[in-house]
Amino acid sequence: MLCYVCTGRHDNAWLSPKGCMMFSCPLALRPRSHLLAHLSLLQHIVALSVVTAIRTAPGYEELPVCIKWPNDIYYQNRVKLGGVLVSVFSASDPTSPTTAVIGCGVNVSNKYPTMSVNDCIQLHNNTTHSSSSTSSSSRGGGIILPPFTVEALLALSLNRLERYLSLYEHSGMSAIETDYYHYWLHKDAVVQLGSHANEEVTVRGIDQFGYLRVVTQTGEELNLRPDGNSFDIMNNLIVMK
Repeated sequence: MLCYVCTGRHDNAWLSPKGCMMFSCPLALRPRSHLLAHLSLLQHIVALSVVTAIRTAPGYEELPVCIKWPNDIYYQNRVKLGGVLVSVFSASDPTSPTTAVIGCGVNVSNKYPTMSVNDCIQLHNNTTHSSSSTSSSSRGGGIILPPFTVEALLALSLNRLERYLSLYEHSGMSAIETDYYHYWLHKDAVVQLGSHANEEVTVRGIDQFGYLRVVTQTGEELNLRPDGNSFDIMNNLIVMK
């Protein structure tokens, strides 16, 4: 089986077997760009674009594909389906655009190394449609959902990305946060914070830079940077890197 191996955050291996949607997309950001001043938010916007590409497709609205902070795409809170990495290259001339290169990989039809979007669709079909039933509904409850192709999901994802980037550039975080939190795994989650002796904190959301906002039991609000903290969702723990 052909499989490409790339390097992700913190030298983690990023596998791309056949059936994985893997793409790079450069963005040229003007010096006065609103996104340029909040570049760490870009990975969140990309993850949102991929998730909504899947879940706004007719019939796929209830497919439990979600956003995991800061840059992962998950099936429920159980299995990673994909991730995002953004690299930034600043021009020596401050009047020239800054280039942000988006790297994204999503398991679309490959069963290795974890599971794929199409596996999630098959699980959904098995749950919502019995083999003896011939009925269908307008909401897709009894309809067998077809799998995605890599090409179709890529086109849908880039269309969503273009839309969210335009919304953010014109109106800021308020224009996209409703969608973001709708597909986010962590709303009001109570987790342990490793940097504070495993104290329990409550997740409140993300700030303007995409940092995780949590509130301690004493009411103190903390903003956690994604490059210094990792969300161990299986153990309900935020740990320092």
